[in-house]
Amino acid sequence: QGQDQGQDQGQDAPSTPPQANAPRTGAQMPQVRRLPGQSAVPSPDAVSPRAETAPVFVPAREGNTFAAEGTLRRAVPGAETTPPAVRTGRLPTVGDGRPDGGSTLPPASAIRPAPEARVVAAPSPDQGPALGALARNAVAFRSSGKPLLSVILIDVGPEGLDREALMTFSFPVTFAVDPTRPDAAEAMAAYRDAGYEVVALTTGLPQGALPRDLEVTVSRQLDRLNRTVAVMDAEVGGFQEDRALSAQMIAMAAETGHGVVTYDRGLNGAARMAGRAGVPNATVFRVLDEDRENAPTIRRMLERAVFKARQDGQVVMVGHSYPETVTALYSWALEAEAETVSLAPISAVLRQR
Repeated sequence: QGQDQGQDQGQDAPSTPPQANAPRTGAQMPQVRRLPGQSAVPSPDAVSPRAETAPVFVPAREGNTFAAEGTLRRAVPGAETTPPAVRTGRLPTVGDGRPDGGSTLPPASAIRPAPEARVVAAPSPDQGPALGALARNAVAFRSSGKPLLSVILIDVGPEGLDREALMTFSFPVTFAVDPTRPDAAEAMAAYRDAGYEVVALTTGLPQGALPRDLEVTVSRQLDRLNRTVAVMDAEVGGFQEDRALSAQMIAMAAETGHGVVTYDRGLNGAARMAGRAGVPNATVFRVLDEDRENAPTIRRMLERAVFKARQDGQVVMVGHSYPETVTALYSWALEAEAETVSLAPISAVLRQR
């Protein structure tokens, strides 16, 4: 996978949590507001040298859209926006590894707003039955013309940050949910209601599975996770290493309208099959934290992903909901390098194919 083996030390994420703004049941929404007549003076530790004035950003809800420029989401003009439940002080610092560590959320003043850009509107609810899963469940997204970088975070449950902390991402992140988990449907609904896209992992296939086994298993899983935009191969024991299973998976995706996400390993015949069949597909360039790399290492891998996106026009990275990974993502999103690409939901990459 080409992981960087550097063992950098220290914390790269901001050490001071943002100010609370919009109270909600037992939670706080991290934002920074400017009082009338008061100039916005961002913290020098949190602001890029080229940062300008900073509006208030909140995660998008239904009817809102993602802003590709500047890495943060903001509401579509005229749309209703309600801040999600946010528990401050949940994101740990680098090396902490405890969900109750100090907050590493970046201040809103550290991110610049997006310029005017074309808006890809979300589908109307009454179109649902006539649309495939990708078209029906994709979130609206502002395209700025920059190369796309999509991050898929695999929800690892108790091993990672809790769901409330994960839903404080203020830029497009796609969550991958294991359908075999008891709370899979609940997790999918929570992420979707908060404005994030979800993909279904193809886990739970029996050893030596045949195409019929895959059809039965995945059909049941997609019935349960009915608001997903794509299916994603499992890290181990998935479908893409087997030609017959790949063909069955592509046929199912063509029927349901799901996109297909595979890994860049081996010959990856599944991606070629999907391309020939006209099924939207994307290939994962790297796994950020396969060996639980630290935050500085993950940030360097993201910088390589930017270079790849500039070459190909898009790139997909996969990580897990580990504290170190989330810390690295927040910290990297504040850097100037992140401004050269558009952080995008996976549907934006799938639709380029």
